[in-house]
Amino acid sequence: MASMSWFSTPKSIHDENHFNFHPILEVAAVFAGIFITMVPALEILRMRSLGLVGAKTESLNALLHSDLGVSLLRAVSAGSVFMGANSYIGNGPNFMVKSIAEHHRITMPSFGRYMLYSATVLIPTFLLINLVFFR
Repeated sequence: MASMSWFSTPKSIHDENHFNFHPILEVAAVFAGIFITMVPALEILRMRSLGLVGAKTESLNALLHSDLGVSLLRAVSAGSVFMGANSYIGNGPNFMVKSIAEHHRITMPSFGRYMLYSATVLIPTFLLINLVFFR
């Protein structure tokens, strides 16, 4: 979308809005690091899934189709959706907004202060969701 905006919007509007690619590149760098570091964790999961379900072949497939696999998938999915927003780097939009605001010299809370603030809303929400959906 940023590329489309860059090529389809008059330069005067970009100048007025102080448009640049810095926030997008910053988010891209963080997420590239996340995806690179996920490879070993996924390999460990693939190797350990054999022991979790006691299967000899197609262990990851067997895990995902077992009751344990379904429970793990639900827990990881809910945790990533609801707890990812607890920090700036937990999801792209939080990090992007922080980067854009700081680029425009708007004071943003520190990483720790943001986590404390978000935890006051997100932890109770996560607990409520657990009570409603995972009893």
